[in-house]
Amino acid sequence: MKDYINRNVQGIITNRIALAKRVAVSMGVTMANVSTPIPTSKFSTPPVDKCDCDYHKGGCTISWPAPSKKACKCRYKDLMWTCEGSLVDCDVSLPKCLNPDASKEACQLGQGDCDGYQEELH
Repeated sequence: MKDYINRNVQGIITNRIALAKRVAVSMGVTMANVSTPIPTSKFSTPPVDKCDCDYHKGGCTISWPAPSKKACKCRYKDLMWTCEGSLVDCDVSLPKCLNPDASKEACQLGQGDCDGYQEELH
């Protein structure tokens, strides 16, 4: 949560209320209540030195894409039902390396856990 707050998000929705309260107090952030409107974020450019992954049934997916010319390597954190992402080099001749996104193809460039992407049924 600290990472998201440091990225200047305007709100975090979580079911981990106690953790959110501890983080908010430690960072001097005021928590909203049920009647507090959360403004639209004005922050749209991700940091150039980070990526992130989330856990979905079966494995990880990219939640914060890598910057251009890098790939996001997702790693499942044992017994925690969470994933983390780290930047790795990729082949700049590949389109997803030059313009990474949160797709399965972009995840596979990082050569980590991409098992959270579900195959679409046709």
